[in-house]
Amino acid sequence: MPHSPESCTSSELDFHRIEYFRAVAEYAELVTHGADLTAVCEGAPYVQSPALALLVPMLSSSPGILPGADFVELARRLADDRRPVRIILRQLVARSCLMRDVLRCVAHYHDQDLVRFWASRLAA
Repeated sequence: MPHSPESCTSSELDFHRIEYFRAVAEYAELVTHGADLTAVCEGAPYVQSPALALLVPMLSSSPGILPGADFVELARRLADDRRPVRIILRQLVARSCLMRDVLRCVAHYHDQDLVRFWASRLAA
């Protein structure tokens, strides 16, 4: 498992990119069948593993930024969690990228109304 994106070879990055988008497609399928987007993405290995979470912004087609709505979540986690700030922030950014990629997949292959529902819920 790589400790930084710079330590990944091109073939390792390609492997992770394929695995990441397989996960995105799987999570999109779960969401279309009623699974909670936030819960599905929060439990994903690409969010839970600090090393994989560091790779997500490189693998994702979404920008690796923390949306304003997630700053409340960041503050809550910083108050409750003893892990280093960098790890918490890395995982929140990874979750945000993953959620946007899953929603993009749902919109493209499944249901636009479901995407609007989740987009409005996440913006609140």
